[in-house]
Amino acid sequence: MIRNPLYMYPSFKNTITVDPDFNQVPFESKFTANANIIDDYPFFPVKYYYHFMYRLWKAVGSLQDCNPIVIDADELSRRPDILLRKYLKAVGFPWKEQLLTWDTGKEITRGWKTSLQRMDSTLKTWEVWYQRALESSTFMPNTKPLPSIESLTPDLQACVSTAMPYYEAMFERRIKVHA
Repeated sequence: MIRNPLYMYPSFKNTITVDPDFNQVPFESKFTANANIIDDYPFFPVKYYYHFMYRLWKAVGSLQDCNPIVIDADELSRRPDILLRKYLKAVGFPWKEQLLTWDTGKEITRGWKTSLQRMDSTLKTWEVWYQRALESSTFMPNTKPLPSIESLTPDLQACVSTAMPYYEAMFERRIKVHA
């Protein structure tokens, strides 16, 4: 799953610097709106996220009979009926129309067979990150316009510039809505 870096990096920075709920999370330091996500974010080399993802994608793709699937998150949110159908066909699962809707609320997560089974112990802390998903009952397309790189802060510009070639290479190989 990929997302245009012009959407991803501002969203990421907003989450760790502006969202007051994030700063309730028990980290050693608090982030402010003027934080530099390259220098001040201690957990991951954020600037190179797409490079790491690209290298993993290429490594998996080099395996015999392996064609890693790429889906653009914003395209999926706009056309889940087409992209989910194509994805399921690619991995050998049957298509079901009911995959386009689901029940709302955090109770539904108790039946999931994913790492979200651990949500019970951490939901109070992390629920704000999952809230929109937990309250949804279908895919919700992104309605924000794509920002220009010039409108971003210098740290975000550096991240986007570093990420874009890797994103574009994977984007070219994604499952396409119209193909």
